[in-house]
Amino acid sequence: TEAVATDRLERELGLLRVHESFRVLALAESSKSNERHRWLQSETLPLFAFEVLPDMSLVDKIKFVTDSMTAESMTPAMHRAQQVLGGLAEKLESTAGSNDADSGDQ
Repeated sequence: TEAVATDRLERELGLLRVHESFRVLALAESSKSNERHRWLQSETLPLFAFEVLPDMSLVDKIKFVTDSMTAESMTPAMHRAQQVLGGLAEKLESTAGSNDADSGDQ
């Protein structure tokens, strides 16, 4: 059958089939911010579904990524990454808050 021929051809070429739930999250800055290391160009842009984000703080970027993760599609490793990133965002917010309070005393 065609499926068997396709499987055989893939093996011969050394290709590996990717699971349909496999996802890649790639972050890139605009070409204006880092002209030297620009990888998101007209040739690579069609490979991605993308969101254009305004300039954001690190905490806001972390929250965006973790809020975008849906429970039904997450692996245990992704759950752990979400927990770590959430904890990092909380720590950064509390540090920023204490720095704001310190600078207000001066």
